[in-house]
Amino acid sequence: MKNLRSLVGRFFPSISSAEEKHHHLEELLARLPTEARDAAEIGVVRAGLSENPEYAAKASSFYADKHSSYHQRARFEILSGNPEGAIAIYEEGSFFVNEAAEVAKKYVGVERAIKVYEDALQKEGPLPNSAHYHEELAHLYEEQGNSDSAKKHIKLAIAGYEEEGAVYGAVNLERRYGTLDNVIKILVRAAEVKEAAGGGNYGRLLYHQAAEAAEEAGNLENARQIHEKELDSLLRESCWRLDKEGVITLAKKVGNKDKLIAAYEKFDLPQEAFKVALQEGYTDRAMEICFKMSVTEELSKLAKFTLDKGYQNMTLRIYEHAGLEKEAAKTAIQYGNPQKALEICELKIDTPHENGYYGDADYYDLAMDAASRIGDKERRELIGRKAIHKFSALGEFSVSARFAEKLGDNERARTYTLLASLPKV
Repeated sequence: MKNLRSLVGRFFPSISSAEEKHHHLEELLARLPTEARDAAEIGVVRAGLSENPEYAAKASSFYADKHSSYHQRARFEILSGNPEGAIAIYEEGSFFVNEAAEVAKKYVGVERAIKVYEDALQKEGPLPNSAHYHEELAHLYEEQGNSDSAKKHIKLAIAGYEEEGAVYGAVNLERRYGTLDNVIKILVRAAEVKEAAGGGNYGRLLYHQAAEAAEEAGNLENARQIHEKELDSLLRESCWRLDKEGVITLAKKVGNKDKLIAAYEKFDLPQEAFKVALQEGYTDRAMEICFKMSVTEELSKLAKFTLDKGYQNMTLRIYEHAGLEKEAAKTAIQYGNPQKALEICELKIDTPHENGYYGDADYYDLAMDAASRIGDKERRELIGRKAIHKFSALGEFSVSARFAEKLGDNERARTYTLLASLPKV
């Protein structure tokens, strides 16, 4: 890194102001061929090296069909000077009403933020977040000094939180805007609902909190009555749910190995369950338990074991089943099956995800290695060029530099290295 900074210093001895940084960014971009520059212009916005509205517009267009996140697309719209476009993107996602309102408030005004929440509440179908939207509307109306509208939405928010089962949302608002008596009633109603649904532990907790609220209000008799309901709930609870050791001891005494295994599994003791299954000769059951235990780690150990025993094809299947395609590709190359490795890697590098494997350089390296083993130079070149452009579009210029160097294109590698060294704006 120190050598790289020295190298940059020779070419750009005094980089200080924002204008100078912008100048050198443009100078570096100008060195690239047209196609490469288009990708890099997108990448510098993505990487936070530029807030150029023109580049942001290109990034917005590029990522529109690349499964990019709503947040990234909205950011591009904001940088392009189009906050309404960002609001529309968030509203399109259905789950990003808060983000849409935040953008509206920051870049347009409180009235626009209010409209975002009002529009969300008017949409057809179930609205699981309606209580929250009412609460946010109340806060916005408070900012405007519209107390009547704020109170109306507070009441709707409290009722909505109760209906949604979000007890503490209702309790917190009632404590702030209502009365302690109503807090007690909300908690008791919620506890009764949970009791009826079999949620004993949660129901008891709600009774306990209601009783504490009654004590806080000075209503000791009401507090005593609520504590009694909490006690009744405890007495109705099955003891096995509270005494893990008692259940396991009973299962051992009964001697039913299947049930002992089930008990261990129920209390999250998979290693003990595995030992019993193996001792009893339940090999299939033991393997089922094994696959549930830290799946990736356990399957990886299993794959290495089968490889040591000479079952390369089985190893590949286990790795792929575990989602360890990279290990599968490495193993395929190592044991003389580069075509299989190439198939695995090309599937990953051609999957159009913005994140994840879309940006995993290892798959491109392995694919190039596999193509070399096969003797397909043209395919290796194509994979390398694809890596350069994709990582450039992602703003990961140091990775693009590495692949350019791997293909022998040292001049382009140098340009990407300089791009990677630029400070963020």
